[in-house]
Amino acid sequence: MMNNSAETAEKGRGLNFEDYISDENSFSARIPSDWEKNEDIIFGRQVKEYGVDLRGPANKEGAYVAVSATYFGSDHEVFKTHEKYIAANLKSSNQAMGEKTGKVRTIAVAGRTASQFDRNTFISAPLHSVDAKRVKIFQRKIVVPAKKGFYVLTYQAPMDLAKKYLKIFDAVLNSFKPRF
Repeated sequence: MMNNSAETAEKGRGLNFEDYISDENSFSARIPSDWEKNEDIIFGRQVKEYGVDLRGPANKEGAYVAVSATYFGSDHEVFKTHEKYIAANLKSSNQAMGEKTGKVRTIAVAGRTASQFDRNTFISAPLHSVDAKRVKIFQRKIVVPAKKGFYVLTYQAPMDLAKKYLKIFDAVLNSFKPRF
């Protein structure tokens, strides 16, 4: 695959990318090769959710940067349509505790019309720790409709790392090629 400008910039800083093809060949993208990669293929096939979760650097509180790319099949048990997925995500249970979700914007991804929304939220970090602290998080979700099902690309990072690593998400997004 050809490198995009965001990927080229990150490569200059020592970050390498590799080709990724999802289970069921539902999409391909270029992903950071040095980041921890998680694919739960057996569970994904059961729930009709195919993709990859990537975990990058963490801040001093233990909150890490994450990128995910997922295809939700049209026979997904919970989210039958991209509209239902977006609606469910806009009705977050954390809004009463200070979470803020921006408006849904229309963007283009891989030649398709997609929806993007950003959220300022929080997590407890480090995970599963008795000394966990509330850490502010920036999250961006991009939802790309397909003929059957839909795709979701997600970027999540602690606020102090959000701008620095957004270029990596952009590189993944710019290389994203949906199959359906």
